[in-house]
Amino acid sequence: MALQDIVDKIIADAKEEAQQIINQGNNTYSQTLKEEKKKLDDYYDKKRSRLNQEIDNYRLRQQQVVDLEARKQLLQVKQEEISSFFDKAKETLVQMPEDDYQNIMLKILEKSIEHDNSEILIGEYDQKRLNKKFIEKAQKKWPQLKLSNAIVPGAYGFVINFGSVEINCTIDSLLKQEKEEIIISLNKMIQE
Repeated sequence: MALQDIVDKIIADAKEEAQQIINQGNNTYSQTLKEEKKKLDDYYDKKRSRLNQEIDNYRLRQQQVVDLEARKQLLQVKQEEISSFFDKAKETLVQMPEDDYQNIMLKILEKSIEHDNSEILIGEYDQKRLNKKFIEKAQKKWPQLKLSNAIVPGAYGFVINFGSVEINCTIDSLLKQEKEEIIISLNKMIQE
C-alpha cells in the first residue's frame, strides 16, 4: 500500500470517526433537548395547575365572603323583623282588656310558680291591672301566695320570689327570652 493510500485511509477513517462523533453529539443534543423540553413542559404544567388551583381557591373564598355577607344581611333583616314583631306583641299585650290580660298573667304564673308560699311583686305599670281581683284568682290555686308591698320598677308583669329564688315574669323579660330563642334558631337555619 502506498503512502497516499495510507494517508487517504487515515483521513477517511478520521472523517468517519468525526462523523460518528458529530452524529453521536447530535443524538445526545436531541435527546438532551427532548428531556429538557419535557422538564420545562412539566414545570409549566405544574405552575399552571397550581395557578389554576389558586384562582379556584380565591374564587371560592370570594364566594364564601359574598355568601357570608348575604347571610349576615338576611340575619339582620330577620332580626329587625323579629324585634318589630315582639314590639307589636308587647304593645298588644299591654293594651288588652283587663280580664284577658289577667287570664294571660295567671297562665304565666301557673307555668312559673314552683312553691305555694311564694311572694309576688307586681310591675310598676300593672299596679292597677294586676289588682286585688287578680291576686284573689291566683290565691284560689295557690292559697299561700303573698302579694309583696314592693313593686318591680318600670315593668309590666310580675316577679315571683321564693326565698332567694327570683323568677322574672315581666313582659320584657319573657319576650326577650322568646326572642333570643327564635334568633338562635334563625342563626342555625341561616348558617346551614
